[in-house]
Amino acid sequence: MSRKAVRLNAFVSRIFVILLMVLTPIAGNSEPPRLDGATFGRARVRPLVQSIGPRGVVSVRGFLRVGGVAFVREAIGRDGWSVTALGYDTKSPDGQRLAVTLTRTGGGSTTIRPRVYDWEFIPVARFVVGSGDSAFTYFGEYTDGRETSEDGPRPLGYHPAFSNTLLGLRLMQLDLMMFKEPFAGYFRSSDSKILLGGGEAAVFARVPSGISSEKIAEEVDRNKRNMQRANQFLEENCLINRSAICRIGGQPHQSYVIGDMMDSVRYTVRNGKLIFGDQPICWQFWREADAGEVTNDTITVRTGTVEEGGPVVKIAVLDSLSREFCQQVRMNFNGIHPLAYRSGVRTMRYAALFRAFKRSNPKAYAPFVTSLSSVKPKPFVETPTEVNR
Repeated sequence: MSRKAVRLNAFVSRIFVILLMVLTPIAGNSEPPRLDGATFGRARVRPLVQSIGPRGVVSVRGFLRVGGVAFVREAIGRDGWSVTALGYDTKSPDGQRLAVTLTRTGGGSTTIRPRVYDWEFIPVARFVVGSGDSAFTYFGEYTDGRETSEDGPRPLGYHPAFSNTLLGLRLMQLDLMMFKEPFAGYFRSSDSKILLGGGEAAVFARVPSGISSEKIAEEVDRNKRNMQRANQFLEENCLINRSAICRIGGQPHQSYVIGDMMDSVRYTVRNGKLIFGDQPICWQFWREADAGEVTNDTITVRTGTVEEGGPVVKIAVLDSLSREFCQQVRMNFNGIHPLAYRSGVRTMRYAALFRAFKRSNPKAYAPFVTSLSSVKPKPFVETPTEVNR
């Protein structure tokens, strides 16, 4: 790529960041959520605008400095179907406003209203319009460049489309629920009700917002058990794979990226409905490569630098463990946290669907996103930008 092209891409990315900051609800219009056992703060942090790319190959820097949650792929239509138009109907009730027109090879088209709510798909549409595909990171950066202390709060980074949205809150929880116990709980509003968006009541039906604290505690305990079982599964992997990380820390990985990097989303039309395939959201684990370790059937060894001109780093991406773990989370661990997992899966699907349409018809995708500019999905949420370690 030429220097001119690089400068142009950087300029376009800055424009998208500015646009998304305008479109995203500001903190003053939102309500700070509360989570038992967690302490949050607000600080000025840099927006997360990082790109992994459609091939889903995370760089060494991406693993070490960004990590978190990312959605990169384009959806693949089955049975000859492809998305040919997107629309938003302000007159329909929330949950039925997105209109997806699909055309089949050889003739025939249909317009479908999938059951998806404003708070779920509008941030995703704004996310896809730019070039960045990382959604959230635990490795955020302060705008003033100050370093974080070992015992102080950690800055959190959001793609601008997810800042101050309920979906951004859910994606943050998706990332942190694996290793921070309070995130097995449920966010509450200022009046102590469980914070729910449209469509989530069905997932949370056993514990509606007005139910007793004892019942809510039962749900939290169930999520904690899911989290413990997931981590036990990973610890047991160390009995098979005695890497240096296993010997030192008792777990096979150092960190992960959550998203769709390992497989593409697929969809079709059946009985007048948009049907997605069963691709799970996936944790792509990595660790430092051991001396002499090379790519084999279970890992992929990658080398790279974190900073330009910095030392070469070698890491092992744990391919087999990642695939097995993702299936276990879906089939046996109840998604660990059902609400966060559901949000992750729906974000993955609609990001892939929108991205496929954007590639096939970029001139139509931008006006679709512009048509959403005045929409402020409810509930309004203030996403915290710091969390205590």
